[in-house]
Amino acid sequence: MLIITILEITFVAGMYYAVARALIGASIDKAEHRRSCPVSAVLVLGGDSEREQLAAELCAGLHLRGFSRSRDEKLLRQAADVLEACGQSSALTDPSVTVYVSSPATDVAAACRAAGGRAEVRTDTAATDTVSNFTTLAPLFLGREDEHVLVLTSSSHEERAWRVGRAVLMAGCGIAVTVAGLPSSTPAQPEGRLRRWRDQARAWLWIVTGAPQHECVGGR
Repeated sequence: MLIITILEITFVAGMYYAVARALIGASIDKAEHRRSCPVSAVLVLGGDSEREQLAAELCAGLHLRGFSRSRDEKLLRQAADVLEACGQSSALTDPSVTVYVSSPATDVAAACRAAGGRAEVRTDTAATDTVSNFTTLAPLFLGREDEHVLVLTSSSHEERAWRVGRAVLMAGCGIAVTVAGLPSSTPAQPEGRLRRWRDQARAWLWIVTGAPQHECVGGR
């Protein structure tokens, strides 16, 4: 009887793994095909006032209208180069693109207006860390039928944001992700592997335990 029970559990677990792997694989394939779609939403990972100011100036289009109006012309030029390298120079100034700032330290919308921008900037304060930066907004992106999200973070945080974004948005929701690491006046050392692996594991755990509740796995 015990052997039969173990075999049954093993069979059910194997079936669940196969189905989950197929759904996640389909979501990632869908997201990869959507990389050619225009960005329809921007996610700014908040928590650093300098990064948020840069994001506000990019949203206001100062990198297209005149670097001299920036608080830090050198940084803005470097940030513009980053956006150009990933093919998203004009994404933040597109009137159809909505900018979401996750748990900011400053008022990014006000900074954008002060720089002469008219971008639609919305703030979400629910996130408490990198993983929840993505998980709290994933259902919203899915509901908006976004196909491609541009993520702005710091260069030292870029790889961890990419790993989490790939898990939550690409594997969980079938949404393409482009991550741009903005420069800093005080560059930090690249984050350690442990932090990257920890958050990546938490993101995949969210897919298994949380995403199905939000109808994310499998995408649209």
